[in-house]
Amino acid sequence: MPSVKEIIKIMEKIAPGHLAEKWDNVGLQVGQEDWPVKSVWFALDPSPEVVDAACRGGCDLLITHHPLIFKPLKKIDSSTPIGAMIKKALHYQTAIFTAHTNLDAVRGGLNDSLAMQLGLQDIRVLGGGQTINFFKLVVQFQKAHEKEVMGVLAPFKVEYGDGTFPDAKRQFVNKGTNIVATGIGAEPKGAVGPSNFCSSLYVKQHQFFAATKQLDALKSRMQLSYDFYPVGIANLHQGIGRVGMLSKPLSLNALAKQVKRKLKLKYLKISGRADLPVNIVALCTGSGSGLMKDFMASGAQVYISGDLHYHDGRDVLDADLGLIDIGHFASEHPVIDLLAKQMENVLAQKGLTIEITRYLNEKDPFYLV
Repeated sequence: MPSVKEIIKIMEKIAPGHLAEKWDNVGLQVGQEDWPVKSVWFALDPSPEVVDAACRGGCDLLITHHPLIFKPLKKIDSSTPIGAMIKKALHYQTAIFTAHTNLDAVRGGLNDSLAMQLGLQDIRVLGGGQTINFFKLVVQFQKAHEKEVMGVLAPFKVEYGDGTFPDAKRQFVNKGTNIVATGIGAEPKGAVGPSNFCSSLYVKQHQFFAATKQLDALKSRMQLSYDFYPVGIANLHQGIGRVGMLSKPLSLNALAKQVKRKLKLKYLKISGRADLPVNIVALCTGSGSGLMKDFMASGAQVYISGDLHYHDGRDVLDADLGLIDIGHFASEHPVIDLLAKQMENVLAQKGLTIEITRYLNEKDPFYLV
């Protein structure tokens, strides 16, 4: 039976934590990594209703899009809603995990899903993508200690198959007094002596000091040295928001009706003249007001998002552009099926049998009267 830790590894492949915004809090929120998992539930919000249903329904791991713990807690008071949910989750041994802005940003994530659902083509990241900061470690040690050294470093190693780290798996093998580099762009730094080995790996910025502390401990009982370099990696395929082209131009009013129909919405809000010609569309799931400047500079004629402000509407009117506010809930509720399908595919590939539940009883907290 897989553990919480093993499911987290799968989620890290689906939505790598390093893609989350700095202000965000993603990952394991409540529980222990060694807890066994027979049942995984997916939901949008870790609300009291959802957590209660998951706990009483035999859920071992609840995965939500929005975090249960957003800001650091000074205390856990079980008389408060969040304290009561933490208490209940621990009592029922239901772990809670969050994939938030990392799932928004990742290629194939929530923003890409919305763009494809709306039929956009030639999709790119709104705002030019992310620059992610890491440290690159180049470690030199005796070949005989390879298994031990790499075992110690394994928890810190960053490897993704999305093109973010084109040389993440490269290694340097010593032959005599010269090091022969293998892998893309390998440039070893001199010879390290007979029978020695050299390997490079990327380490997340917040884990760098823990990784070097482990290396320093190894240095006390074996011949080992390391160099490190700060690395800023620009990934144009991942980031918040998307821009794409319609298959054929539409007026703003016609596009709004199409969006309403495709997303099965009861209502939406529009700013801009009804006959505005639209060929290029920008979008952002959730609250998109913070990307208004990126939208204005993107070349798109309309911006589709949620939680857009009054002055955003005024700004697009002045610029002869358009906004379509589909609401925060409507733009993100599809995350449940998106994550469940991706998890089911990975579990099938691994030959693991886990009960997957989509919690579909959530409703938009706002309604019209």
